[in-house]
Amino acid sequence: MSKMLDIFKQVIDSRGWQYDTGSDPEDNTEMIAFGLKCEYNSMFVVITDQPEEERLMIRCRLKDHVPEKQYELALGLINEMNYHRWITRASIDRDDCELVFSHTVLYAGLRFTRKAAESTLDRAIEVADFETHNFFEVLGKAARKAGISPETESAPIADGSGDDSWLSDTDDDVAVEVCFQWSGNRSDN
Repeated sequence: MSKMLDIFKQVIDSRGWQYDTGSDPEDNTEMIAFGLKCEYNSMFVVITDQPEEERLMIRCRLKDHVPEKQYELALGLINEMNYHRWITRASIDRDDCELVFSHTVLYAGLRFTRKAAESTLDRAIEVADFETHNFFEVLGKAARKAGISPETESAPIADGSGDDSWLSDTDDDVAVEVCFQWSGNRSDN
């Protein structure tokens, strides 16, 4: 495991969170993945490191999905949100309409401490949780104004069972496979 992920692993271990790890030799990436319940949402968090490029990405994939009939409206909202961003970007996965927040850290030449990792991870999760709450509120208002049905759809991220058990019981192989798909098939970085 890379030095950067070791630091994040210490933070996650100190909180007693269960996680999976994996690597992809083709992309020279290593990752940690875990599920989390926050104040407003449940999410699947993937921390991906590219040591050779000296960059790390924290992706927070939310359990709530954008209703397909609101996809175009949601893209406009995402575009407006990203215009005002510095580090964290929002995107919508076209295949399943999941909202994803990606937080990038370029760490070349930095001495990255455990305290810095803790702060970075907390901030990425807090932004994703709070802004998702606001996003769906604004999306609902915009959809009503446009005459589009405002209901949201929810679905579990990993196991398809319809409950929140995927947050703690995710099969290791499935979680690592999903991590590779997310890190390798996204172009929003």
